[in-house]
Amino acid sequence: MKYKIPSNNEVLEIIKEIIKKEGVVGSQYKLRKIVEKELKNIDPSYRISGKRVRMLAIKSKNVSVEIHTKEGKEIDSMSICPVCNSKLISIKNKTLYNWDITVGYRCRRCKYWTGKKKRIPTRYVFEKR
Repeated sequence: MKYKIPSNNEVLEIIKEIIKKEGVVGSQYKLRKIVEKELKNIDPSYRISGKRVRMLAIKSKNVSVEIHTKEGKEIDSMSICPVCNSKLISIKNKTLYNWDITVGYRCRRCKYWTGKKKRIPTRYVFEKR
């Protein structure tokens, strides 16, 4: 079965309408299902992934994304954000001997941050900004 991929603008408009109407959507899965249902009203062959819906919601200025995480193993370094795939910035601290120590990482685009133990995203909550 063939399928079509909707444009970013179409998806962004639908996400804005959903958040405006619903207020809060409690998971990425629910948001994807609602977006896909609305897209099928436009064209029955449209399909979209949950990751793409999340990425477009993060880029949208009208949607705030709350990231719930669980604690994982200790990490030496991280460079890519697991939520939005942008570059992470290291959070540094000075010791008594004036050495720079990395104590964590944070993302400029979304609200993701982690310390020495990796924070693994488990749920995303989307709400109106």
